[in-house]
Amino acid sequence: MSKTALIQQITEPNLRTALEWANELSVSSPSIPKSLIDVERRAEIINQLDGNFESIAAAYTTSRDVKKEYFNQMAESTKTLLPEMLKDKERVSIIFRMWSGCLCAAKTIALETRSGDNTPELRKCLFNELINPLAELDPIYKAGVETAKAFKELRDQPYSFEGVPKATPILV
Repeated sequence: MSKTALIQQITEPNLRTALEWANELSVSSPSIPKSLIDVERRAEIINQLDGNFESIAAAYTTSRDVKKEYFNQMAESTKTLLPEMLKDKERVSIIFRMWSGCLCAAKTIALETRSGDNTPELRKCLFNELINPLAELDPIYKAGVETAKAFKELRDQPYSFEGVPKATPILV
């Protein structure tokens, strides 16, 4: 399945929008920047920026001016977090991809979500059919998936790997 088709399967609008927008900003999926090699650092960055993503779907679909303003805010707020990434589009694309991978995986390993309990069967399905295939296509998204456990621990949120396939980036 293509990357675009996989992204369309993401039901959470902000996570889907982040990946769609990231693809618009930068078609290629660069390797992970040196400043993001450490998983705990990635978790801290995602935790710091997480609140900024609450309105991404609305900003993306509202108007060109709102979208540009949102992008400029993200570009500015990430400058010091990824100092080696000089181009705003690349830096924001990396943050969008990493955040989406982390939150997709973090929501999947959560014990429950707003829509109810996460079962082992649901975890297995989401990792096999969506998260792992996207991670295989995008190393930055994969880095986000790898960060989900550290993100949950940073927030002191319970999680479970029950049902998560053994060959998945979150268990690496």
